[in-house]
Amino acid sequence: EGGSPRLKIVCVDPARQLHKVNERYRSVIAMSATLSPMEFYRDVLGFDRDTELLALPSPFPRRNRKILIVPEVSTAYQQRAKHFPRIARIVEEIVSIRPGNYFAFFPSFEFLKEVARLVRLRDSELLIQDRIMPDHHRNALLEKLREPGKRHLVLAVQGGVFAEGVDYPGELAVGAIIVGPGLPKVSFEQELMRQFYEDAYSKGFEYAYLYPGMNRVVQSAGRIVRSETDRGIIVLLDKRFGYENYARLLPRDWYESSPAELTAEEFRNGLSEFWAQ
Repeated sequence: EGGSPRLKIVCVDPARQLHKVNERYRSVIAMSATLSPMEFYRDVLGFDRDTELLALPSPFPRRNRKILIVPEVSTAYQQRAKHFPRIARIVEEIVSIRPGNYFAFFPSFEFLKEVARLVRLRDSELLIQDRIMPDHHRNALLEKLREPGKRHLVLAVQGGVFAEGVDYPGELAVGAIIVGPGLPKVSFEQELMRQFYEDAYSKGFEYAYLYPGMNRVVQSAGRIVRSETDRGIIVLLDKRFGYENYARLLPRDWYESSPAELTAEEFRNGLSEFWAQ
């Protein structure tokens, strides 16, 4: 910068280093609610191909959640701008069906800000995650969600502080709207990873973009039902969620036979019926 050369070293694949660590132990157990597809995580975490893989369904009652794919819009980078108004209207409609606290998770802060300008709420307060958010600001936002009798809509980013590692039990959050798959932004570094994974596994796009992006989706969706008594909705907003290469990455216990069951051409009735039960 400023005429001085700058060198940055990027680890495009940690598997070799992690494999050396794994070999020091008699056994290693890697466990998370979001290790899917497991073959991908087996490879990038440095485990051998004969590693045992086990996937378990959610222990919470399926009747306590409603999951829908709304294919009305596209959030692909080249198309999203013309869909900003419709995304805002759909978010408004979803939060108006049943009073409560909702989160809408976006792929990036830039995307979030464009939609935030268009959102108009009647009975809910709009809260927005900042790119730089000190702990006391984050805690203050969470305290607002605990205000009795108040409704809130939080606009946040996938992969951020509100989308991972935080529980929203009971009425703290009754719905999550996932606006598009959170694929990493195309960059020089990300393209280095894509080329590496293409050469190593013949799955460059999947390993560098698709799998990490869908992991963020599942992490965000997992904020809503955190106990056997929680009830809530999860809306996946983007037609790409219905595409086969995206849909097959959705958790198997989200549907009975096929991810196609989740697609709703008309989402209002489905959500209203769920909340009426």
